Amino acid sequence: MDEDYITSFEKALRTQWPDHTPEKLKITAINERLNSIPPTTTFDLIVSPANFYGRLDGAFDDAISRTFSPREDYHALTRATQLVLYEKWRGFAPPGSCTLVEFPVPLKENPRGCEWIAVCPTMREPDDVTWDREIVYECVWSLLDQVEGYNRDLWKESTSRKSGSKPRGKRISSMVLTPLAVGVGKVSKER
Repeated sequence: MDEDYITSFEKALRTQWPDHTPEKLKITAINERLNSIPPTTTFDLIVSPANFYGRLDGAFDDAISRTFSPREDYHALTRATQLVLYEKWRGFAPPGSCTLVEFPVPLKENPRGCEWIAVCPTMREPDDVTWDREIVYECVWSLLDQVEGYNRDLWKESTSRKSGSKPRGKRISSMVLTPLAVGVGKVSKER
């Protein structure tokens, strides 16, 4: 994340959540490219600011594809994402929504431990979205709702499952999130 965005985020955090402490929610700002984040940094989920088609081939989505798809199959994660988007939204996730996509099994074997992508489109196609004052809020709200819902369902399953049976998955407890709609979307770092 660019230093200016980190500074703006930290200022907004102090202003909007003055009693925030790391015990409540650990937030680590990282000013690195995805492929240069230290190898010891692991996370369960990465947030994609993809357009509503779920194509992971531009800007940060390109970095996601290059990091998690096999070299010989750049579009592996895009295909997995579009399959879920088609099933849930008939192919077009509404801007402001969030769709959790579990990595296909071969892609789960990555040094980051990442097994999920959260598709949070801020626009239908690359365009200025400054006219939509709520789009980033809606995406983040949807993201938190989807992660909390997944974790809650997992917890319910674990409390009702027979002893000895294998859990469906693991809890999502860490994520990578870049600023949303700040490139082509032209949303200012202050907003």
